[in-house]
Amino acid sequence: MLLETSVYKQMRRPGVIAKDYWRATNVEIQNDQWTVFSVGTCAGGRIDFESLAKMPSLTRLSGFTECIRNPNLPLEKIRRDTDNAYSLLSKTWREISDCLEIPYDLEERMIKFANVYSLLKEQIDYYEQEKVEKNKKGS
Repeated sequence: MLLETSVYKQMRRPGVIAKDYWRATNVEIQNDQWTVFSVGTCAGGRIDFESLAKMPSLTRLSGFTECIRNPNLPLEKIRRDTDNAYSLLSKTWREISDCLEIPYDLEERMIKFANVYSLLKEQIDYYEQEKVEKNKKGS
């Protein structure tokens, strides 16, 4: 996962995300602009997060995620909803949504994930306000 370092630090504050999640993470790269971290075993990815983290700025992007299925888990085990079949990220996503596809179009996304938007409303509002404040400082 690639996140703006400021967003990463906000997410690490107590009470925002469960401590168990952070115990399973590994920070690989961190600089003033970006933090690259992984959850679980992430061998075989196709995105070069190290190169992305070296870029000074990615316009309108505050994060990027690549999910990798554990190749040691047979598909039939993944299809069964067992505790060991899914990563922590996958389990968390399944708690808030039963949809595996995320539409690129923001309006479609808001319709498809209306329940998620209401569930995460406070966090979304906070980060939207952060963007406004950041843009004010940049002007």
